[in-house]
Amino acid sequence: MLKLTGNSDESIKQDKLKSLGSATQLSDKSIYKIYKDLPGNIWLGTNRGLFRYNGYLEEITENSRLPMHQVTDITSDDQGNIWVSTYRNGFYQIAQGKFITYSDAQGLAGKTVYGVIESKEDSSIIIATDNGLSRYKKDWNFFPFEINGKPFLKGKDVRDLYQDSKGNYWFATTNKLYNYTYEQELKIYSTTNGLISDY
Repeated sequence: MLKLTGNSDESIKQDKLKSLGSATQLSDKSIYKIYKDLPGNIWLGTNRGLFRYNGYLEEITENSRLPMHQVTDITSDDQGNIWVSTYRNGFYQIAQGKFITYSDAQGLAGKTVYGVIESKEDSSIIIATDNGLSRYKKDWNFFPFEINGKPFLKGKDVRDLYQDSKGNYWFATTNKLYNYTYEQELKIYSTTNGLISDY
């Protein structure tokens, strides 16, 4: 992996590319996610494991199974914990250097987790899976993400999720885009609304 360095006020000609890590650390891996946490660490999610950069590149191997997993998303919560989602292997919480593993065995909606965000309302963790949405909060069990008291997008392949600065939720599935507003209004977008593709 290469890092662009240099003073942003200087000419682009003075910028330099710096290699992160040895030539072999990332040579056979595809990078799917880059995330910067509050302390300034750069986290890299690859098709085979998780890496962290803070002056040097380090492979996260505290959990022996993680290097075999494809990382799909990375985020952090208000406590500084790192959340790592994977393809077909649930997701992980890294808290004070310790790994906690969550999967459908603990009530997660699906085995593949495509995205994880922290809710701005109550700091709960909302998880997009291949079988719907889950919500998790410390010391609680997993439970479905609900709208009007009913599980929302249950059984749907939810590929991504986002909460914007106004508190609106956006959920991307394999056939539609859903927007649940802070005013509790649900909007659905597809090719009939101007999207290039429903996928």
